[in-house]
Amino acid sequence: MKQLLRTSPRRWRIPVTVVGGFAGAGKTTLLRHALLHNDGRHIAAIIKNVQQFCFDARVIRHCDESRCVLHNGSVCYSASNGIETALVALQSSVVAPERLLVEMPSMPTGRRSVDYTLLPGFRHGGSVVVVNATMLKELAVTDRYDALVAEYLSGAEMIVINQLDRISSSLRTAVRRSLLAHAPGACIVETTYGRLPLPMLIGLPAHRVDRAIPEEWTERCTIGASCRRNKAYEPRHDHDYRSWFLTTKRPIHRARFRSWAEQIPDGVVHGDGIVQLEHDPAHRYRFSLCGSRWWLERENTWSNGERLTAISLVGLAGPGSFPVQRSQALGFRDVVPQSPIASPPAGATIVRQRFT
Repeated sequence: MKQLLRTSPRRWRIPVTVVGGFAGAGKTTLLRHALLHNDGRHIAAIIKNVQQFCFDARVIRHCDESRCVLHNGSVCYSASNGIETALVALQSSVVAPERLLVEMPSMPTGRRSVDYTLLPGFRHGGSVVVVNATMLKELAVTDRYDALVAEYLSGAEMIVINQLDRISSSLRTAVRRSLLAHAPGACIVETTYGRLPLPMLIGLPAHRVDRAIPEEWTERCTIGASCRRNKAYEPRHDHDYRSWFLTTKRPIHRARFRSWAEQIPDGVVHGDGIVQLEHDPAHRYRFSLCGSRWWLERENTWSNGERLTAISLVGLAGPGSFPVQRSQALGFRDVVPQSPIASPPAGATIVRQRFT
């Protein structure tokens, strides 16, 4: 199966966001909301069973046992025959999706799930873990530390607390405290019924930055938005977020870009874009950020046209400014498209770790 994927003639690389969580946490609900409210973007998802989504017949264009196509352009593939089979079906499609969401039955940072994002034709776009507020409530009330939960959450780049309507407002602070005890420094977003704005889950592409605040990229450029330290954030509707679009035509020094990225505020939850670096002007670099981590990947050489840095960021809505948090940077990750399947070397990913 992996050999079939290696020989794929496609040159595009689809970013893959892996969504995991305990049973009943709300993974399916989150993915269903993303597919139904795609804001005109072509996204795809691989889930355990297409039939469990229970789409209204009015939103379905075509549906069979292996795939369901919606009128808004979203496509849902079944993983009943294995995720590898669904990936092959996706690569044979005529039009590549802008983003792929993969539902994992277990921890999204396991070796097998990481391998999916390293397959030729795909790239890592983030790992999200959905947790049930009721489960966290039980841990908070008993003031109990669960090593299994801590291990499950340890590799998540973003944690979504779902089903907040099932606990009282007075218990939310205790639930957040319990979660931070199990996942120190985690990027936490709260939601009800899985209603997370799509850009906060998969980012905002450069061609859809009409709602973004345009700015010239500099090492000292600041990003303003609200951030409540040691607290989570619950979006109120699908457009309850802020976005920024940073550009520059000047090549960026490697150390200066690292310094800027280390100071990206905690309230920024997603980022994507291309970067032109001084030390390697022939190649373009892909910048990605999801929750608590950011990384930079070496891609193909620049094609004909203008070379520039263009980065989109998505963060929390509201007035004010983010507090600046310095982070740990482990180095650049040079990944060439169509490379063999392998885990990234130790210390290869630039990490922005959140501390509370």
